[in-house]
Amino acid sequence: MVQRISDDSIQRVRDYDDIVGIVSGYVSLKKRGRNYIGLCPFHSEKSPSFTVSPEKKLFHCFGCHESGDHIAFLMKMDNLAFYEAVEQIAGRGGITLDYVAGSRSPEKDRERALARDALLLAKEAFVNVLQSQESVKAYLKQRGVSVETISKFQLGFSGGDGALSFLKSKGVSPAIMLASGMAYTGDRGGLLPRFKNRLIFPIVDHLGRVVGFGGRILDAQSKMAKYVNSEESDIFNKRRILYGFYQAMASIKQEKSVILMEGYMDVLMAHQCGFCTAVAAMGTALTRDQVQFLDRHAETVYLAMDQDESGQRAMVKSYDILRHFGLKVLVVRLEDEDPADLLLQNDGVDQFQSALLSAQPMILFYFERLLKESPHFAVEDVSKILDKMCPLLMSERDPIVRQHYLKILSNRLKIDSELIVDKMQKRRYNVRDRLVVPEKKSKFQKAEEQLIYLCASSIENRAVLFELFSPEHFKMDLHRQLAEVMASSVELNQQLVGVCQDPALARYLSRLLVEGEVSGLSGGYEEIQALVSVLQSSERSETIKDLKEKMKVLEQKGETEQLAVLMEKLQGLLRNDS
Repeated sequence: MVQRISDDSIQRVRDYDDIVGIVSGYVSLKKRGRNYIGLCPFHSEKSPSFTVSPEKKLFHCFGCHESGDHIAFLMKMDNLAFYEAVEQIAGRGGITLDYVAGSRSPEKDRERALARDALLLAKEAFVNVLQSQESVKAYLKQRGVSVETISKFQLGFSGGDGALSFLKSKGVSPAIMLASGMAYTGDRGGLLPRFKNRLIFPIVDHLGRVVGFGGRILDAQSKMAKYVNSEESDIFNKRRILYGFYQAMASIKQEKSVILMEGYMDVLMAHQCGFCTAVAAMGTALTRDQVQFLDRHAETVYLAMDQDESGQRAMVKSYDILRHFGLKVLVVRLEDEDPADLLLQNDGVDQFQSALLSAQPMILFYFERLLKESPHFAVEDVSKILDKMCPLLMSERDPIVRQHYLKILSNRLKIDSELIVDKMQKRRYNVRDRLVVPEKKSKFQKAEEQLIYLCASSIENRAVLFELFSPEHFKMDLHRQLAEVMASSVELNQQLVGVCQDPALARYLSRLLVEGEVSGLSGGYEEIQALVSVLQSSERSETIKDLKEKMKVLEQKGETEQLAVLMEKLQGLLRNDS
């Protein structure tokens, strides 16, 4: 029978009071007053706007407005289901969890758990099948892959049915085979194996959990795609994954640098040859999610990608986002060889080490590449070269470093540096930055927010409010919903967040609680009465406006009796307003 974590156990985990310890495992925090601040892990920023309140057991970013408790934080950071985050915090805090009969809720969490189990079973099956495949082991030996590397990265091989019969024998349902990405539905119905007769590269996340597979066909004559990856799902999101990161994590943290490569084999050979900070993006170029993840562990990124045209394009695409996060970016020049092929050579390790030591800043590498393409450049070529160089120069935020590169370009192209600056300025004016426009709040919206904060933090404040003002009178829908929750609850702060069934409502309340804490509000009858007066004034203003509009219509229709009734109401409201 499927079991779920008991409500009492979940509450004990919610009450765990070390949210600062949990968050500081991912974010560098500094104490400021009663709270802690740091750079937000959910969006790129240079000035800290991410706040953790140990008193409220909540976090909130004043930049991107992500909010929540320690459970929500782990769910977002590590792509965990609710129950997975609860179990992780319980393990950290030594909290004993009780399980009761019943399925996990929501059903999606249960499906994800079963899909993860299926992936782990499939990985074990693939590893076992490889042991009996002499031709596959011979192929790996010919490619220079050692037995130790095969074990370290858990390489395997899929048979003709892609482990589907094995999964079936273990009780895995067709629905879970589909959810795990191990199978897909054929044109005529029925399940077909996604990985059939392929060398298997298990893909694990930074927690060591199998999230998917990469499969390589070994038959050179086959018309099938050379590589097949798991299909995108809640578990396998290639925008968030870096192949080899789990194996490289300890070395990356120690060296504060990472070697970014393109393929599975590049990463395998790099680790085998002692370059244990090597990882690969799960696509042609880096994504913001991947770079945000790297930014938490490394300061320098070495781009060691293939030297063909696609590899060069991938480097250029990756550069802008890496610099946006402030990472130092160096290009490893490998002439015309792929990293894996170079490392296989007799002196390959020495050559690769030398290339790392002489790695160039991306701007200089790209500039030299452009000059190589136009060795006898004319005036028209200079303009084209600058068109391609300007975006890279503009992405360099350090004015001293940017000025250094400007001088190099000016000297090599034999033009005044002011002309380059002018071209950059024109380009900047022509590009529309995607800026987040700060939300302008009316005094009425601010008053509602402050009342919600005060009442979410105090039963006494709550009692005062509901003597003066009913929940249905809140203008904003979210505030009305929160007022209704508080009217029927005695929970406070983070516990009140847990009462909210709607995740969006819970996030919004988390935001108000942290924002309110730094506002200096204290509560009490007089403060709440003043805020309620603001809202009542807003109600009167809207009523007066509505009456005037109705009177205008009645006047046009000549309905004098009804007009007189509304006129009397309006005069009464105006007297109260004066």
